[in-house]
Amino acid sequence: MQSLIRSKQTYFYLLLLCSIGIGLQIVLYKIAIIALLLQWLISAGFKQKMIKLRENNLAVGMISLYFLYTLSLLWSDNIEFGLNDLFLKSPILILSLIIASQESLIKKQINQILLSFALSSLILNIFCLTDACISYMQTEEINEFFYHKFTVNMHSAYQAMYTCFSITIFIYLRLKEKYIPNLIMALIIFLQLTFILILSSRMQLLITIVLIPITILPIYYRKSKLFLGIAYVLLIFLFGKLIMSMPSALNYRFKQTVSHVKNIGVHTDNSDPRKFIWSEALIVIKDNWLTGAGVGDVKDELIQRYSQVISESSISESVIDSIVYQIEQNTKTTNYLKKRAKLNNVSYQQQLYAYAKNSLMRKNSRYKTSLDRGYNFHNQYFQIFGAIGLFGFLLIIWLLVLPFLKSLKNKDYLLGSFIFIVGSSLLTESMLERQAGVVFIIFFYLVLASRMIKNKPS
Repeated sequence: MQSLIRSKQTYFYLLLLCSIGIGLQIVLYKIAIIALLLQWLISAGFKQKMIKLRENNLAVGMISLYFLYTLSLLWSDNIEFGLNDLFLKSPILILSLIIASQESLIKKQINQILLSFALSSLILNIFCLTDACISYMQTEEINEFFYHKFTVNMHSAYQAMYTCFSITIFIYLRLKEKYIPNLIMALIIFLQLTFILILSSRMQLLITIVLIPITILPIYYRKSKLFLGIAYVLLIFLFGKLIMSMPSALNYRFKQTVSHVKNIGVHTDNSDPRKFIWSEALIVIKDNWLTGAGVGDVKDELIQRYSQVISESSISESVIDSIVYQIEQNTKTTNYLKKRAKLNNVSYQQQLYAYAKNSLMRKNSRYKTSLDRGYNFHNQYFQIFGAIGLFGFLLIIWLLVLPFLKSLKNKDYLLGSFIFIVGSSLLTESMLERQAGVVFIIFFYLVLASRMIKNKPS
């Protein structure tokens, strides 16, 4: 009996270490996962573990996703890349087997795991701020505080995703569990919201803009203080606008986004590189829609598309004429060019030809950048569809939609927020192609889903 209790305590402490390591993005989480696997292998009750695992259809779904990746090696040529990618994604299999086959943690333990991650995320952001201050004193460059220059251990989109989730944890622990005093929670959330602005990741900024009113307004509505809630939301948005107005990488990215939105419907390459990446990604998916290109070859297929577009778009009169024809099919673009021609005091045909030539040159430049940097799909749904085909795509949709719908039904704010944050982040980044994304997503997906499984009526 005592050995069983010690085993459960060890399991909990290893999960706690894993959450801290994930939040700080240090090697600690890798050590914890290895220790969890060793404990799982040497502990007794394998049959009971498998029975417990079968009861968790979400964990079985995650294991099935990993199995599809493994199976796709059979039709991959680049076996070395495929094996490396399977190793990178191995936490999907390992953590699914371990967490889903163990006895569910009690609420207090889950809250401690969540709090440890949220505090680790805050500590990492404060460390990055300190590092940025030191760099600023040396360079006097304001961009030391923004975007990629601000981060230390990972891409800004991942750190912003962590920060978004940490905010929902702090709110949940204050409102539901009364863990944190109001003043401390308000200060922490203010800091984390500021860090999201500093990190300048557009999707996570959009996620935050959506979550702020959805979170705040119902709280004050229940207190019959809706106007106070609206005032707080407006104050937060005004603070965000003030930070965005500062001359910085954030301000540049904000203006760039506004320009992209204004140019929707206009034939222009003043657009996010994802527009070009996704257009080629869809061709890769179309060519391999049923089984995918395979875990080893999917990135090679996309990079080959970049190379092919560059070779087909070399600067020549015939190619420019083709671009001119495409532009003239778009009424909004032709109207825009006629206005530009008047402003520049040139003929419409001169403006059209110059625009087409510059458009082709910039398009080639973007594809060359994508080729040189080996850009992936920058959309996890496309990446999965391209790698393992239709069944993998439907599986990841099911794995996200099912718990989200259940969270709405059960009024589970934390699970719903997590799925929304992750599901939205996957739209603009292939989060499961880096271990910072794989471990974070699968770990908290399983921990939060275990709450749902535990509360499921028998």
